[in-house]
Amino acid sequence: MHAILRAALLGHLAHALVAPPRLIRPRLHLSSTTTDLKGDSTVETLARSVQIGAVGGTIIAGFRKCVDTLHGDVFFKGLKFDVCAKDPKFIIGPVIGALVVGKALQGGKTVAQLKDVTLQRQPLKKRDQATRGAAAALTLGSGCSLGPVGPCVELGAATGQWAASQGGKPNALAAAGVAAGVAAGFDAPTAAVAFALESDTKNADATAAVSAITAAGVASYVSRTLLRGAPTTTRKGSKVLAAVVTNWKLTDVGPLMSVAQDVVVASFVAAVFAKALRTSADLFKKAPSINDSLDAARAAAITGAITLAVGSPMILFWHSAPFKAALAGSLSRNRVLTLAAAKVAATGACVSSPLVGGLFAPTLILGALGGAAVSPTVARYAAAACLGAFFGTPVTGALLVAELLKAPALVLPSLIAAVLARALLQRAEE
Repeated sequence: MHAILRAALLGHLAHALVAPPRLIRPRLHLSSTTTDLKGDSTVETLARSVQIGAVGGTIIAGFRKCVDTLHGDVFFKGLKFDVCAKDPKFIIGPVIGALVVGKALQGGKTVAQLKDVTLQRQPLKKRDQATRGAAAALTLGSGCSLGPVGPCVELGAATGQWAASQGGKPNALAAAGVAAGVAAGFDAPTAAVAFALESDTKNADATAAVSAITAAGVASYVSRTLLRGAPTTTRKGSKVLAAVVTNWKLTDVGPLMSVAQDVVVASFVAAVFAKALRTSADLFKKAPSINDSLDAARAAAITGAITLAVGSPMILFWHSAPFKAALAGSLSRNRVLTLAAAKVAATGACVSSPLVGGLFAPTLILGALGGAAVSPTVARYAAAACLGAFFGTPVTGALLVAELLKAPALVLPSLIAAVLARALLQRAEE
């Protein structure tokens, strides 16, 4: 019996050794699958996150420098920011920039589109995205009422798409690209990580979180290093913001009921202005379209005319100066409300046109202006709440304002205000 079993076993072994290739294909298939998955390993993903931070930080530093040069040395040369000022350049600059953007600089993808193609591992169309970056630099450099963080996030997301097409986990690298964009654009790596995860919770996981943290830290360091010592008003403005709340602490604002009252008021103010901005953009989108160049010029002309009418460059893009002025508490209630209404109209016109820019900065400024009509403390809460409500990212809003102002005590009340403002905005839009 044992001899029979041994003979059968030897027979099976001999058959296996001389088996035709088709019988061992499943084994080869498993090996091939393992090799394919190796390219999506966590280690490679994290390595590419460092790559995204370094490359994205460098590109965004160049973008910010380009915006600074166009703004300070070309379109508004010789002009210094003053809350009350009128100058023909306030309308000439935006219109000239808009004509060029509409005529020659159309193309590229938005952040949402870039995320989609990143998940599909599609190769980056570098020329199209570079054209969109140039359009954003000219839009902002000429003073149109938009912000720089949107284009910075697009550049970061494009870097993420480029890295993901070579390997790594696409969802994690998409988050890394977004985080790198905010970190290098606003010098706020903590808020950058929050935005990358909060804005796309469906694809957020542990690897995406670590990738976002890695890319944000590297991008912020690279951008800050490259711009150090350079005559860039973006960097100078970010540093000056800290002086607005020097030695300000949560315990200084009075009893808990006073803080709670400020938070509630700030949430209402933020919801009102977030809703107003959306309504303004929707109204301007209904305007008949002529062509890209004239549509962009029309929005720029509206922005310039509003700026001259209210007599303040706070309506234009002027780096961080409008945000600082709104928080300084030196303007009357009627003045800040007038400026806020003007900013709503100008930003609505620009965002509904072919001009390229973001809405992080405008929502911060709108919240700060609206809150300043009540008190400087409410202005801080309302700035965070307006951004959080508009984008549906309350954690990002709270962390961003606290990080910009170097005031960690702002996080909790600002977060509560942002959550309340988001709920009020959703209720208003039902």
